[in-house]
Amino acid sequence: GYQNDTVTTNISDATQVLFDLSQSSATISEGGGADTYSITTVGGVVPTAGESFSVDVSIIFANGNGVTDASAADLNEVFLTALGGSLPTGVTLAGNTLTFHDSWDGAAVTFDLSAASDALAEPTEDFDIHLSGASTTSGGTAGYQNDTVTTSISDATQVLFDLSQSSAAIGEGGGADTYS
Repeated sequence: GYQNDTVTTNISDATQVLFDLSQSSATISEGGGADTYSITTVGGVVPTAGESFSVDVSIIFANGNGVTDASAADLNEVFLTALGGSLPTGVTLAGNTLTFHDSWDGAAVTFDLSAASDALAEPTEDFDIHLSGASTTSGGTAGYQNDTVTTSISDATQVLFDLSQSSAAIGEGGGADTYS
């Protein structure tokens, strides 16, 4: 006879889902062109039949940018509209969560953001696009190769002062000049 006549081997899948966030430029100008953002998985990993991957995407405004809670809500709505504007087949957006279904072919989720000129002289502003909450329905490992990108917005508004005078020379003791 045999003391052990069977052996059980568990095979674990070494595939890890890593989300990658990238951008076309770290700086944009008010009233200028848009920055293009891209979200995909490293190595083209796609869900298997019956599986899906998901990740939360958010925009974070830096302190001191003068963004009020009300305007942040408006900007977040614009952000989510841009994010969901042209999703590849097999990808859905619910709230701020992207879900990559088993029908997804690996095409990147791309979206553009630009900065409107606001006619205010201000220092450089910046915001982050951030990924969080990566998961798979299979219970596999999910994470990030790059989870945050920062975009700086350079101000298009310049404040210029002009000083002029009515006359370049005045007589001593009796003249006056006007400056504006």
